[in-house]
Amino acid sequence: MRVAILTNFNEFKPGYSLTGIVADQAKMFERHGHDVDVFVGEEQDYNPHHDHEWPGLSLVKKVPRGNLIDYQTTADVTDESKELSGRIAQFLVDEIAPNYDVVLTHDWVFTGREVPYAFALIMTKEETRHMAFLHWIHSVPTGTRDWWVASEYGPNHKLVSPSRSNMDHILRGFRCSEEQVRVIPHIKDPRTWFDFCDETCDFIDEYPMVMQAKVVCVYPASSDRLRHKQVQHVIETMGAIKRRNGSVCLVIPNQWSQGERQRKAMPEMDELAEVCGLEKGHDFIWTSEFKEPKYNHGVPRRMVRELLLLSNLFMFPTTHESFGLVAPEAALCGNFMVLNSDLDVSREIFGNRGKYFHFGSLERGFEPGEGWEKYLDEVGAAILARMQQEETVVAKTTVRRSYNMDALYLSHYEPMIKELLI
Repeated sequence: MRVAILTNFNEFKPGYSLTGIVADQAKMFERHGHDVDVFVGEEQDYNPHHDHEWPGLSLVKKVPRGNLIDYQTTADVTDESKELSGRIAQFLVDEIAPNYDVVLTHDWVFTGREVPYAFALIMTKEETRHMAFLHWIHSVPTGTRDWWVASEYGPNHKLVSPSRSNMDHILRGFRCSEEQVRVIPHIKDPRTWFDFCDETCDFIDEYPMVMQAKVVCVYPASSDRLRHKQVQHVIETMGAIKRRNGSVCLVIPNQWSQGERQRKAMPEMDELAEVCGLEKGHDFIWTSEFKEPKYNHGVPRRMVRELLLLSNLFMFPTTHESFGLVAPEAALCGNFMVLNSDLDVSREIFGNRGKYFHFGSLERGFEPGEGWEKYLDEVGAAILARMQQEETVVAKTTVRRSYNMDALYLSHYEPMIKELLI
């Protein structure tokens, strides 16, 4: 399937919100195997300093442009604007109709400045009847305009609102039924918003649960210190959470994975994970096994930071630390913090800002009265209950899972496009 995204941009500025929307849409379609071109104004100057913001984005400078007037009524449309409509119509017939299956436009049927473009779409509706058109309305329509008539475009054209909250305004403004409008939330993907490196993006592709799971915990722990870091307690706790919510992912960024002691310690953790219901390579992941043997000695610092930006839970049951750098790093990334009540340095750094449980330490021992299995099951239940009440954690989790480009493609874009093209 070939996709054309039609804009009327003067410049592809990285600080302009609509350019980010368009860039994310282009990347999304490319990720899912489609050819996509982004059309912008003809003979416009694009700042080369912005190119690094949109790597790999193909900008086609062919959209006809002229003197754009912010019309309030079609009665004021000038002969110059009508001539521009004719040139745009010719562009649609010659460049778009023969080469593309799906067309996305941004505000072409909405703003007064784009009236010539709306007219051109109506003028060419017969020549483009074989295509699917999706027209984004980026602001809330107030009142009505005499060119806001959705029925003028034809059944293969749908208006798109990024939220259902604005539906009534669009229905009234464009004098149409809900059948002529689709709701597609905007993409807000951690990979593009945080400018994740290629390696982190590849990691997400190989282990998609790090994006999809309800509870994601990233716990950096050297392979020769797994017991000292008490990774076993994190595994058992994540197993307890999975039994209750069905969706977790535990990632251990582990360096130095090839020594004799490490080769014994890691299989022990693998066996425990299996007993706890975590599947290796799916929701229990060693980073040393990603692109093996490239990361046997550890993944880059940037990649650890980006994985922590994806996670929403950080557990730190370690028995002893002089400071514990990874805990404040996880906190900076917006994680729900679970700390060791028996570790004095955690209290020193975080005070009461975290959820504390007893895990034992060099400073003071701890042995649950009814055993670790029952205790950690209760810990997992308590963590899940608190996370579900933490509004910032819930918001972060919702956006990561629901508004990434893959989730939106599969739940909104692909079904709708297939409906229109069938």
